[in-house]
Amino acid sequence: MTATAATEASCKKGEQVLKEFLDSLDRDLVGDAKIYAQKQWIERGEAYGTTGSAILTFDGSWLYDVFNSADCGKCAQVVMDKFTTLLKNNELGYEMGCAWYLYVYEDR
Repeated sequence: MTATAATEASCKKGEQVLKEFLDSLDRDLVGDAKIYAQKQWIERGEAYGTTGSAILTFDGSWLYDVFNSADCGKCAQVVMDKFTTLLKNNELGYEMGCAWYLYVYEDR
C-alpha cells in the first residue's frame, strides 16, 4: 500500500468519523487531541501512518490512557466501545501508529 492509497472519499470519511467521535466526548477528556488529514500528515514529514485515511493524535490527552492502557477503568472501556462501534458502523478500522497517535482506514 502506498502513501496515497486512501481515496479522497475515504480520507473525508475518516476525518468525519474521528470528528464525530471527539465531538461525542467531554472537552476535558479530549484535551489536545487533533485530527490530521492524510495529506497534512504526510506534509508533516511523518514516516508512519501515511496510508491512513485520517490520523488522530492524543499525546497530552486523557485519550492517551484510553488507547494505551488495558486497565484504564470502566469509563475508558465505554469510550473504547463507542470508538470501535463508530468505526465498525462506518466500515473503518484503526491501528496504533505508536503510543500518541492512531490512524483509521477502510475495513471492508
